[in-house]
Amino acid sequence: PNFVGSFDIGEYVYFFFREIAVEYINCGKAVYSRVARVCKKDTGGKNILNQNWATYLKARLNCSISGEFPFYFNEIQDVYQMPTDKTRFYATFTTSTNGLVGSAVCSFSLGEIHSSFAGKFKEQATSNSAWLPVMSSKIPEPRPGTCVEDTTALPDAVLNFIRSHPLMDRAITHDYGNPVFYKRDLILTKLVVDKISIDILNQEYLVYYLATNEGRIYKVVQYFHDGQSRAKLLDIFDVAPNEPIQVMRLSQRYKSLYIGTDSRIKQIDLVMCNRRYDSCYRCVQDPYCGWDRDSGSCRPYQLGFLQVT
Repeated sequence: PNFVGSFDIGEYVYFFFREIAVEYINCGKAVYSRVARVCKKDTGGKNILNQNWATYLKARLNCSISGEFPFYFNEIQDVYQMPTDKTRFYATFTTSTNGLVGSAVCSFSLGEIHSSFAGKFKEQATSNSAWLPVMSSKIPEPRPGTCVEDTTALPDAVLNFIRSHPLMDRAITHDYGNPVFYKRDLILTKLVVDKISIDILNQEYLVYYLATNEGRIYKVVQYFHDGQSRAKLLDIFDVAPNEPIQVMRLSQRYKSLYIGTDSRIKQIDLVMCNRRYDSCYRCVQDPYCGWDRDSGSCRPYQLGFLQVT
């Protein structure tokens, strides 16, 4: 597995990674994205799964363009969670780089992840069989993956089951039916997300900073209109030409974005209104900015400035 992130929430730790898909192996070789969950108090089994997790479950993450034949972005590259919101994850995905190259950004709710882990398990009866849901009558008690006070006291039936059935049947679907953003011929490697609320407009925005393997940052804004998710590409920053961006962090204290490559670290202001936009149309698309009619310039948003409603 290639791990891209982990999060400590409640009684669980969640791991995000990509790996070769065992459930697809009879049809060829494919990489799928996963989220796994482990109880914090997991100390392994007594005899079976001794020195191994006894509550480990995993499920496929589905980031795809909807349609009769969905187009999948199977390989997760990075995952982010806003410090003020533990209920949602944001992630970048790519296609396999052996064929048509493309990237997408999808978000996932913690509730949808919990629903998958509370659903059916997946199994393959024989090496030539299809992978199918496990019948409810075959699931032992207490339910495998449930947090208990002492995992060494779990019955052998539970430990044997979870050792051979760590995979959940239902994939975790992303929010809004389609990716927040997707583009061909682009490899997105990292992301961070900022939330902006403009009370006077009763509007909330999510601003995505998406790093590429060629040293660029795509700035995308997501907003909601008539209950529908919409997104626009606002800007592209060429911050480290031809260098993959390896690390990206957001600082609310300094209102800055920090990026790191193998050879440099850069600080980028989040609010760059008059330095990036010289027209009213472009200015008012950016939730950080507003158009000052008196001076005919783009400035950090304040009451009285023009802004998209």
